[in-house]
Amino acid sequence: GRFTIRDGRVLYHSETIPLDVSGEGLRAGLAYESAGPQYRGRIGVSDLLVSRPLAAPLRAAAQSAFLFRRNQIVVSSLRLSLPESSIEASGQVDDLASPHGNFSASATLLAAELARSFHIPELKTGTVQWSGNGSFRARPPMLAIDGRFSGSGVSYRNPAVEVRNAGLSGNLDVSESGVRVDDLSVSSSAGKFRGTLDLKDWRDLRLRGDVSSLSLQAAAAAVRQQGLPWSANRRGPVQLIATVVRAGISGLAAAGNLDVLPAGGGVPASGALDWKYSQKQ
Repeated sequence: GRFTIRDGRVLYHSETIPLDVSGEGLRAGLAYESAGPQYRGRIGVSDLLVSRPLAAPLRAAAQSAFLFRRNQIVVSSLRLSLPESSIEASGQVDDLASPHGNFSASATLLAAELARSFHIPELKTGTVQWSGNGSFRARPPMLAIDGRFSGSGVSYRNPAVEVRNAGLSGNLDVSESGVRVDDLSVSSSAGKFRGTLDLKDWRDLRLRGDVSSLSLQAAAAAVRQQGLPWSANRRGPVQLIATVVRAGISGLAAAGNLDVLPAGGGVPASGALDWKYSQKQ
């Protein structure tokens, strides 16, 4: 079978997101069990297509097994299989007149597929894994997620910056009030960073932490400055603040207090570096 939902709307964080959904290869089964009493069911779609504005269509296969009780739905398994990524979840929905519930989930996501689906062309390669728990409510709309993620082989490139083969990990907390990442760790050939990231009210961005083994030459290459004669590693605290707007980032300001330590491979340099950066308006 097939189905189509056109001109759909998803309301989250005071924003209405248009959504069109269609599917082919729809299979469903439902069996009554008097012991519950409950209905035991399965549903699957071999070709699910989700279309959203300003993003590439998301295509996946979906299948689920569930129990349908008087005022509760228990999802024992849910799997979304994208061409190169997958998401698995289980959970339950209570009080069907005013639905709310909780779930557990895990995901393996390829960076290139995320880039296509969410229009992030600068994200080139890598794999990100996440597992955790969440809760939701229909009225008023609420979604909260917490868990841990890790990534490997992540590459990002735009006209100003290029990062290759980076690894990252952290504890992710998403709620109505914004996003927080604790124990954030990022490492690449240019150096290492460990700290926290806050996106308060989905608008005010703050990144704080410490860098270590920050290679002067590798960092210069990341911002496309080649041929520096000096060789040094830098370490110390850094912070960044900015405002997230629809067009991207505004009001970016960054600062750091770094120790400069001699390193091999060029003219050794040492000392201290206090620096500040402010984005031009």
